[in-house]
Amino acid sequence: MRNKVFSFLLLFCFAVTVFSNTVTAETQEKEYTEDITINVSDVYNTAEIEEAVAQYTTTKYIDGITYNFDHYKIVDSSEIKKAVEVEETITDVYETDDEYYMAPATIEKNGLIYTFKIMEPERIVIDDGKHQALEKVVNYYDYESKNDIPSAYVEDGIVLKQTKIEKTADKKENVNITIDITLGDALYFYFNSHLIKYNESDPGISIYINELYNSLGLDRMVYTLNSVSWDGPSYIADDGIKHRNAVVSGYKELADYSVTYTENVTTEPKYTYKYTTTYEVDKTQPSYKNAKEIIDHFELKIKMTYKAVVEVKDPVVVNDKQNNVKPIVIGVVAILVILLLSVIILYRLQKKGGKNNG
Repeated sequence: MRNKVFSFLLLFCFAVTVFSNTVTAETQEKEYTEDITINVSDVYNTAEIEEAVAQYTTTKYIDGITYNFDHYKIVDSSEIKKAVEVEETITDVYETDDEYYMAPATIEKNGLIYTFKIMEPERIVIDDGKHQALEKVVNYYDYESKNDIPSAYVEDGIVLKQTKIEKTADKKENVNITIDITLGDALYFYFNSHLIKYNESDPGISIYINELYNSLGLDRMVYTLNSVSWDGPSYIADDGIKHRNAVVSGYKELADYSVTYTENVTTEPKYTYKYTTTYEVDKTQPSYKNAKEIIDHFELKIKMTYKAVVEVKDPVVVNDKQNNVKPIVIGVVAILVILLLSVIILYRLQKKGGKNNG
């Protein structure tokens, strides 16, 4: 009986020791902070801030503990300004063909108002104007007569008159003119007022060829007619009468001409005008003071937070109540349970031993 009780007590002590070692193996989260300063061009540009902070998100090694980056917080923001050189005066150049120009009373540049101070006009000569003789040579080709050459030529709105004409080449061009002969049913036919006996092979009109110039409206100075021959067989026309075509053959004389046109003209002078206007900045406007100094960048004060998880061997002595309450409660409950079980076992053992002795 005593051996059993002794064995039970040893078992109870071992259980308490194991439990005690288990609950005391706790971990604790440690925190490390660091203040940094970064410069950005825009405090609202999250991507730019993230990029600037990225170089500080590396692992930290403090007193043998490894801290990993957790988060950051912007604690302060400052505008860093720089002085700007403002143009006190500016010039505006305007060119026009008009002799008169009225400059604006004010103009705007870079958000500032500038007021009129002085204007300097300048007249620039484009063409000083002069009396000159204009001349133009024009070539004409394949003209029947020089009378057909234009007597005037227009260039740049100026009418030039023909002052010289020269033939540069003579040419001959064959001509074949078809005429209609009314034959009828008789052995004779009329050409103009001439009664001619019909011949199958020869119209017989060549002896009256001089009359053809007038009847065909041809200029004897241009056309030369040599012969008249039948052109194809006879045919019945729409009028029901027999007709036959004849061909008048010859040539016409053509020529190329070189014509000179001239005119004496007087041109008026031509000018352009350049107006250089000077403006002065209006120093009374509120934007003038602001323009003298602009934001160069923003300086951000940032708190970087790093965290590490470390093992705490004796959580009871640690001042962090939140980390210690839970294991203590668990330990107390466990000991009470083991103690209750021990009492029950001892009671049963004692009862069983009493029966054996009786």
